[in-house]
Amino acid sequence: MGPYLALPVLKSYLQEVEQYKVDIVDLNVEFYDDLLSYRHVEECCKRYRESKDSFSSNVQLTIELIQKSALNVDEAKDIFRSKRYFNLKERQYAGSRRKCWCKGDTLAPV
Repeated sequence: MGPYLALPVLKSYLQEVEQYKVDIVDLNVEFYDDLLSYRHVEECCKRYRESKDSFSSNVQLTIELIQKSALNVDEAKDIFRSKRYFNLKERQYAGSRRKCWCKGDTLAPV
């Protein structure tokens, strides 16, 4: 199933008939792109470390793992957004960093 076509059709109508300048933005993509970025994760982890609460060793370990995972997600996003995507080994590496993006040689949800 592909993307819904209602928004591109509406955009086309508004631009051609009504003469409006229109952009379509997928806020889900924007939100998760920011939420899973290393910058955002690092900021959240910094706030946890600076809080007065004491955390168990399990929580501290979880925070460290989240930080390392965020680095992997940023690298995977960089690969998918660049010419590096066309290198099979790099694409597979990026897919292994973010399993829901890549299944074998083709993009598909796992």
